[in-house]
Order: sequence, then structure tokens, then C-alpha cells
Amino acid sequence: MKKLTDTNVFLMIKKSALILMIFALMVSTFIFPIDADYVEVWGEVGQIRVTLLDSVYQYTESDFTEIDIEKVEQNEKQLDIYVKEKTKDATDTAMEKVKDILDGKYSDIIQEYKVLYVYSDNHDSVIREGDVNRDGKVNLTDVSLMLKYIAKWDVTIIYYIADINGDDKVNLNDVTLVLQKIAGWDMPGIPANEFIQKLADDYTKYMEKEYNHDTEKNGIFRVSRYYGTYGNAACVMIIGTGMDYHCAFWSETVAGSTIHYNYGNSIIVCVNGEIFSMTEAYENGYLTTEQVAKIAEINNKGKYIEYSIGF
Repeated sequence: MKKLTDTNVFLMIKKSALILMIFALMVSTFIFPIDADYVEVWGEVGQIRVTLLDSVYQYTESDFTEIDIEKVEQNEKQLDIYVKEKTKDATDTAMEKVKDILDGKYSDIIQEYKVLYVYSDNHDSVIREGDVNRDGKVNLTDVSLMLKYIAKWDVTIIYYIADINGDDKVNLNDVTLVLQKIAGWDMPGIPANEFIQKLADDYTKYMEKEYNHDTEKNGIFRVSRYYGTYGNAACVMIIGTGMDYHCAFWSETVAGSTIHYNYGNSIIVCVNGEIFSMTEAYENGYLTTEQVAKIAEINNKGKYIEYSIGF
């Protein structure tokens, strides 16, 4: 009988993984139907969206003479640059030039075609890590799409969904984690819906007690973004279903880390039913300097998990 060495085991696992990946590519389209309860719209090709550090300077087309610009629009810290050639390559090339021109005077910059806007009437809908095709399930269809992306097929994915291990790459390590999820393994970083609901309930009780919030008149509160749990401190962003939110670009600095926001809400921290701001949580010892830095990175890079998209 042939001796089973570590090398043999590795090759067997590698071959098995390859067979499963090929199987996913071949059959996923036929086995798993897409059953979405939301509408999703990709951003415009040819548009670059920038979040500036401040709104002191008003940019115009004359600031971007190196690029074939259609128009430039600025509203406070939000700067939108429209390229004449409506292709992804032209947009990508233009963005690199925009970065050079702005010379670090921005907190965030992205090609709009990489942004997915989701509208849903289902308040219980949830976007999970690994659900790459956004059908509310994590299955071989998602594995197929990830493999196509890794193989450089002309497909588009959302990084914060597909980058399971958070290393700013989408590769076979992430595919492995999705396969483990499909096989019933625990997938780190994704809280149960019941846990998320409890955080929203705790915040509603807090608002009722501290600010006499009338739930029947003004609506309930829901978790919109989840940033992780650190010890007993769960970090989330909360929105109210009956409240009007206006676009507002602002920042807060906690423990030396700057957190940039693109609308009026901020991250709150829930600790055993109590509600704290990020600063309060840090000052009370619920978050360390390193944890605050990690939360800031998750927020600023858009790597949080989104819940209840649209109302």
C-alpha cells in the first residue's frame, strides 16, 4: 500500500477542490434560480465619485485639464467627475489621474460603476458575505461567480461581499470560505438575524427612554450597517424607518482614528442593552485604540455588512 504523506494529502485536497470548482461552474446556473426581492442598479460608467476632506475649494473642469471631462459637479464634500468616454477602461484611467491631481485631499474615491444601489420593500432582507449574486442565498452560484472573477472573466462583484477574509483581495482563499459556509461550517463575521434585531430593539428602547421617541408616530429603528462585535461591544449604524436622512459628509476622530461618514448617522456601540457613541465606548473602556482603528478602517473602506437596504 502506498504511504500517505503530507504531500499526497495536499494534492488530494487540491484535486478535490478543483473538481468541486469545475462542478460549480458547470451546474450552478441550472440548479439555483435567482429569487430576489429587491431591485439593484449599478452606478454609471464614466463617473468618478470623490469624498473630499473639506469643502473649502470648489473644483471645476479647469482643474482636470489632463482628462477628457464632460462635467464636474460638487456639493459640499461630494465631488462627481464625469468622463466623456463611457467605458470602464477610460473611467479607471481617469480615476488614477484624478488621484494625482487631488494629491490626497480626499477620504474616499471610487468609480461609480463599482457601486451597487439596492432598493427593497422587504425590511428583513439581508446582504451576507459570500452572497455575490445578491439573491439572498449563499450557494454554488456565488462560488461560480467568484471563480469567474478570479479567472478574469468579464463579471463584476462587490468586494465587501466577496472578500470574506478581509485581506483586500478576492481569491481562492475566499472561495474556500464560501464553500465551507455552504457545507455548514460557521462563517466568521456574520451575526445571526436575531442578534441584529436585538440591537435594533435595544436602540429603540434607548430612544424611547432618553428622547421620548414615539414608535407608532415616528417609526421603528433598524440596523443598517454592522461593524463587528468586540468583547461585549457591538458596533452598528442605526436608521429610523420614519425619519428623513439628508446627505451629509462629515468625520469624527476617536482615539486618533478618523471615521468618515457619507450621511448624517454615526456608528453607535451597544453594550449589554446600553447605547454609547464611539467616543463614549472608548472612554469607558469598551473599545481599545486598536479596535477603534479597525472599526474606522472597516467604515472608511466600506467593508461593513449591510442590513435592511431600503424601506
